[in-house]
Amino acid sequence: MAIKAEDILVLSSIQDKRVQVANPYRLITGSFFMVNDVSEHFDIDKSIDRLYSEGLIRKNFPKEYIPYFNVAELKNLLTEIGCKKIKTKTKYSLVELAKVHLSDENIINSPLYKPFYIITDSGFEALEKYHNVVWFSLYKYDIYGHSDHNNRFNIQYFFSHPEIDPYEEMVEYFQDKNDEVVGRLYYLKNDFRNSVLYGIKTITSIFTESIDNAAGSKYRIESYNLQRIFWSVEWVKKSYSHFAEDSNQFIDEIQNCYDTFKYKNEIAFDLFSEIVFKVLLNEVEDFSSLQLSLINILEENFPDEDDYGDFNERYVAAQADQAALLGLLISHLDLEMLTLMKEQINIRIKEFEELN
Repeated sequence: MAIKAEDILVLSSIQDKRVQVANPYRLITGSFFMVNDVSEHFDIDKSIDRLYSEGLIRKNFPKEYIPYFNVAELKNLLTEIGCKKIKTKTKYSLVELAKVHLSDENIINSPLYKPFYIITDSGFEALEKYHNVVWFSLYKYDIYGHSDHNNRFNIQYFFSHPEIDPYEEMVEYFQDKNDEVVGRLYYLKNDFRNSVLYGIKTITSIFTESIDNAAGSKYRIESYNLQRIFWSVEWVKKSYSHFAEDSNQFIDEIQNCYDTFKYKNEIAFDLFSEIVFKVLLNEVEDFSSLQLSLINILEENFPDEDDYGDFNERYVAAQADQAALLGLLISHLDLEMLTLMKEQINIRIKEFEELN
């Protein structure tokens, strides 16, 4: 029974969790067993069966469960087998005492005993061999951000090609396709110089797209917000922080980006470069004057062409569709997943509050 890519993620998640043998969707604590990558669909039963069949996990030996009894439970178990006047009060001492005096049968017969799975040496070897699967699962959102994920690279790809260097493979593929993905990859690799170089290209692309969307719409020009536009480039700012004392070393790259900038006839290089540097330095408090200058330029060069009634109808309809989809999603989630979602929502709300 050969293992699959998703099995590696289940195996990785078992490392620091004690999954019940009787119910692999639960931990011995009673909590739900959650695979680290919540974006993938997992049939945990089948994954566990394959991992166990291949010898990558095993069931615990009874005495391996002793540390998971609490102090009161350990004292009761020791008392039941005739250990009287137990003087020790520390959990460690009780565990050591229990290892000496409790038999496997004593432990198995306890109603509190819940056998769990443990990774074998072969399992750790599999995690080492397929470490790129776990790497991609952990960092795919750092690589792609909020853009659409690429169909070429997924856990199955890295499972099928365990020998490749994922950074080199992905950088080569995206080199002429997506500057942001390349920049994010260099950031994850701690190659901060190349991360900044591609970050400047990314800032230029985001800036260009924001003007494309605003041009010809009085409503969008008046609500133009540089902080909101550049909220997603934290990786660029963090990369640039390693070079902030020598900002001139990137002026040539800024000039190169400006030379191909779609709106260089409307926006002077000085304004363009100042916006780029403010983003890199994360000096968002200085955006207000630049934003006013930019809004004036947009209003002057791109007359209003919007049909407000039609725009408002589309906006309201889009919001209603999103609310309906969100309601449908929530109706299918359990309490633990809703709690996790609540935490993520609170984080996003905090981010928007900080921007505004």
